[in-house]
Amino acid sequence: MKYGWVKIFKLDEAYNEVVLHILGNNEFIGYVPLLKKTPYSNNAQALEYCELYFIPKEGFLSLLHESNEFAQLIIQMLCDEIWKDEDQILNLHSKKIDKRLSTLLLGLEQASENDKSYADSHIRLPKKDLAKIINISAETLSRYLTRFQDSGLIESVDGIIKVLKKDELHEMSNLKEKE
Repeated sequence: MKYGWVKIFKLDEAYNEVVLHILGNNEFIGYVPLLKKTPYSNNAQALEYCELYFIPKEGFLSLLHESNEFAQLIIQMLCDEIWKDEDQILNLHSKKIDKRLSTLLLGLEQASENDKSYADSHIRLPKKDLAKIINISAETLSRYLTRFQDSGLIESVDGIIKVLKKDELHEMSNLKEKE
């Protein structure tokens, strides 16, 4: 993906949407099933205007076999995806809502810094999707965002979230610096 935000999701047995990932610029969509030689079983939806690159299957696989640098990039992406999934599972099962939300906001704010679509690092994703990522209702998310705003941690105007106090959010999230 060149730029924009795409949510990757599945539907559970009751047809409720379960958000698996939010992908931003310079991230790949659909490469894991391609490597596994299985159909793509997730759903992808643009959350804002996106510009995507399409790499045909044959070109992708050829590049993977011919370029050690590209193969290492794919391996790194797979490792990063495993790491993110482990963190997400840990967050959902062991952290309170304020810790999950602070972790999410910090991660999205950091990803937004790398997105050249905007001149800032504000978070412009729909609240309903943010809520689904950390497994809470949209109403609960709104209450916590209001608390964060009242505490001066963030500013939220017209659906755009600006992180004001990274250090305090970092402390709240109990994140350890990864080297």
